[in-house]
Parts: sequence; C-alpha cells; structure tokens
Amino acid sequence: MKFEQYGLDMTRSEPVMVSIDFDTLHLRGNDVEGATVDEQCDSLAQLQAAYDERIAPAMADDRWMDVDRGDAATPVADLGALEAELLACGHDWEQEPVVADEPVEALVTALVTRIRRELNRALGAAEIALEHVVLVVTDGLIKPAVCNPPALAGKDGAELQSVVQSAPDWHHGVPLAFATAHDEALGEPLVSQWPEPDAFGPQSLLAVMLDLVAARIEANPRLRSNVSVPNGLHLLFVFAGDETIDFARRAQARALADQPAAAYFDLCRPPVSPT
Repeated sequence: MKFEQYGLDMTRSEPVMVSIDFDTLHLRGNDVEGATVDEQCDSLAQLQAAYDERIAPAMADDRWMDVDRGDAATPVADLGALEAELLACGHDWEQEPVVADEPVEALVTALVTRIRRELNRALGAAEIALEHVVLVVTDGLIKPAVCNPPALAGKDGAELQSVVQSAPDWHHGVPLAFATAHDEALGEPLVSQWPEPDAFGPQSLLAVMLDLVAARIEANPRLRSNVSVPNGLHLLFVFAGDETIDFARRAQARALADQPAAAYFDLCRPPVSPT
C-alpha cells in the first residue's frame, strides 16, 4: 500500500513529491533543499525517523502547496496512524476494470478509485448514514463536497429531479473537506476523439466522465465501515456557478455502469459540427 503526495515548493516554484510504500518501507521525496530522498528502511520506526529528518522540514511554514487538495501541505506526524487511516479509506483496494488493458477503461477506474478514497477520507471515522453527496467541480479541483443536503432528504427519481430543477439552494448542506485535482482525469484516448475536450461545465467531457464515475460508485459504494448507506447512495457532481444535473445522461451512466466505459462515451459523444 502506497501513499503519494504531490506538491509545489512555493519558495522554489518547483514540483515536489512524497511516496511512502508501507509494504516495502520505502521512502521517496524531496528534502528542504529540493534534493531527492530515496530511503529503504527496516522498520516503521526507521521510516518515521527518515521522514521526520528529510521530508517534514521541507513542508514547514507552508512551503509546499498540495496540488491535489489546493491547500498548504502538512507533514505526517504519525505514519502508523496514517497507515491505519489509509486502510480504513480503502487504499489497499482499487476499482476493478470491466475490461482489461483498455485505455478509456483505465482512465475511469483510476478516477473511481481516487474519488472513493478521497470521499472516505473526507467522511472521517464518525458513524454516519449517507444518502446524498454533492461534489462541486471548480476549474482545477473537485472541492468541496456537501453531505446529505436537507433539500434532498428522502428524495429519489422524479422527486430528486424536481428539487434540483426548482430549488436554487438544493445543494446546500454540511460541507465535507473533500478535495482532489481533476486535471489528469481526461487522457489522450478520450481527448483525441472528443469535440472541444477542454470545455468546462455540465455538458463537457469532464462532466460525462464524472457521471460514469458516480454511477460506478453508487453501484458499489465500498465506503469505510463507519459509513452506512441504508437507502442507496446518490453521488452528484455539479459545476460551480451552474449547479444543474443532466438526469438523462445520469440514467445512461447507470444503465451502462457495468459495461466497458468506451460504450458509454460512444453514446454520449456529441456529433462533430460540419465545417
């Protein structure tokens, strides 16, 4: 099981990273001078000591920006506690692809894995019954999330659609500290075959991708053990400033959630405008 953290050293304007492999007790990263750290350890205690000496000082005084969360990076105080938390969040399990060795499928399964893990992290260890989660998409991040918006309580199907379309504040509720970058979600296999792949908003390629991600997580939430889903999970992605849902496309995503991802994208791809 591996923990990876990517950032930007604000004092040097240089990319930095941390990789902690708990299975092999291997540490990689960048120290306070920007030099590469590459340490093979014999115990978790030795790994902690190497991390505290070489990695933690590089993050002091908000030197690092965590690019996946859009916030200052903080060092890990207890690697043993981090390992336990990663296990609780499902870092020892990855989404299984519907078909192997298919590039579009690989993009979707990687994002499903990342969204699920980050949702588990944001939900925390307290007991909670989950019904609706709204994740807000901004220019570079999916951040934040809203847990169980009161306007959506008990709503499904036509009732859910009616509230979303008629109540401007339907997505308001208790915030979750969810944050993950989406800049790597769309790879060449999709971008090269999509009209205007860089468009942003509810009808964009990113929105199409996120609806399929939502459908797959809804079908198999696999959330941490303290989270219950008594009446099924509704995972809704909305774009900041245009908090609408394409319910027809969501239905397509749910119908094809267990099919190869390429079939869904073929169905959703807009026609190319004649020149």
